[in-house]
Amino acid sequence: MKVVDLGSQMSALFEHEEMLAFFDVELHLPGREPIEALGRISKPKTNAAGSSYLSLFILVDTPDEDLRAEVEAYFKAVSWSRWRDQFDGIVEVVPMPPMHASPELYIAAVDVITRSDSVADELGGRRLIATLGDVLPGRVGEITLWAVGASGGAERSRWELFKDRLRR
Repeated sequence: MKVVDLGSQMSALFEHEEMLAFFDVELHLPGREPIEALGRISKPKTNAAGSSYLSLFILVDTPDEDLRAEVEAYFKAVSWSRWRDQFDGIVEVVPMPPMHASPELYIAAVDVITRSDSVADELGGRRLIATLGDVLPGRVGEITLWAVGASGGAERSRWELFKDRLRR
């Protein structure tokens, strides 16, 4: 039986993803103080069927099993199809199975499939992210655009720190 290192595979996937933007998210779980998370959206890509899609990832620190279970239930309850209803040109919104980089990190992933490249470009992440608060209970912070390939100066983004954490 071949052993598959999922952490390495996921790290490789993120390494090749071109990030369009990242943003802070505050999740509002029932009976808890708001939980901070990091959102990230990739540049539009084209799939085998010729449709374009944007990938959204929300990364949540889950230091204990109770919080992890609550976060998983939170994302399972989200009605992602609201985006399809809000924007003409979105064909489907597909939540992916949660990724497990480590026991302390929950990664929610959603692909937003659009009719064409132009629709994906028009949404450009910014319009999509701006309406994320309409889709899930919480608050979306400021959107930070990220120049692909740039690593601006000595300060490191939360996204870069996350990628380092995946490599360990």
